Amino acid sequence: MYSFHATEQELDAYYETAKQAYENVFRRCGLGDITYLTYASGGDFCRYSHEYQTITPYGEDLIYIGEDCNVAVNKELIDELEHTCPSCGNKELREQTSIEVGNIFKLMTRYSSAFGLSFQDERGQRCENVYMGCYGIGSSRLIGAIVEASHDENGIIWPEQVAPYDVHLVSLAQTEEKMAKADAVYQSLQVQGKEVLYDDRKKTSPGAKFSESDLIGIPTRMIVSPRSLKAGVIEIKDRKTGEVKEVEIGALIRI
Repeated sequence: MYSFHATEQELDAYYETAKQAYENVFRRCGLGDITYLTYASGGDFCRYSHEYQTITPYGEDLIYIGEDCNVAVNKELIDELEHTCPSCGNKELREQTSIEVGNIFKLMTRYSSAFGLSFQDERGQRCENVYMGCYGIGSSRLIGAIVEASHDENGIIWPEQVAPYDVHLVSLAQTEEKMAKADAVYQSLQVQGKEVLYDDRKKTSPGAKFSESDLIGIPTRMIVSPRSLKAGVIEIKDRKTGEVKEVEIGALIRI
């Protein structure tokens, strides 16, 4: 995304708005607690640019975090800044590996001047200084960062906000009667507006289904089995915490 402004002051104000928007995005993606605004080189455009760096041992970057302000400095700048955070002046910096998930910086008039970009102001006068900002998020890189930051030895643990489905419904039913009830559970969840991945495979073992469910990492797993149907319940497992509970079918749906 690019923004265009009549004055440097307007660019500065919009830039702060963009900062907040980016923080909102990363928080809603489940990365808010481990993603840091990071000072980086501004290149030929400005003194600094700002990256958003997510802490992960698998990252390709090295950043230094100021404990007083939760703002970081990229390794490329740390010597220039004499190992001091420019946001809070703190020299007590914590070193972390990270992956860049976003970048914003001010282009100022570099490209607008080169292209002869101008505008007519409210007084009808031609103005040749157009101040630009640049804002980027790599969506595929962001997904990779989420997986790197949220997983265990069994597979992915998707944050609810970005999970591909709300519920992974696993049917262990074998008879036509019980499969029909599992189908009814699936249909009822859809009516409630839930996005459901339905595993109704007949020739796959329960162990394989559960293993694949952990690997895929959908936040909530619901299991419909002969035992649960006999007891009138559905087993629900939270992928993140591992908590398992049984809920009466009648409290969720009508079969």
